[in-house]
Amino acid sequence: MVKYWKIKNISTQPVNFVCAMPGSGSKGVLLQPDECVITQDFGKKTSTLGVQERRKLIKIEENFNNELYGFALYENLKEATVNDKVNFLDAQKNAELYMNK
Repeated sequence: MVKYWKIKNISTQPVNFVCAMPGSGSKGVLLQPDECVITQDFGKKTSTLGVQERRKLIKIEENFNNELYGFALYENLKEATVNDKVNFLDAQKNAELYMNK
């Protein structure tokens, strides 16, 4: 099972960092306030990612279930859009569980 991170800009300013990609590649990311990016979890944070997290400019949600949600990887996303889809699918799942009781 592939693991994913959801990385969110929690500052009021744009934040940049580098994410590891499959193979030996990497990608620079510039997140505006209230934006996030979904990346693969390779088990180790890049140095710039770690620095921005220690500065409390970003928040990393580890074990994000992107297989369920299907967001594009390494693309800037509005946090509200991600939250809306997550909440909708979670509510749908809860409704199905309730109906199957």
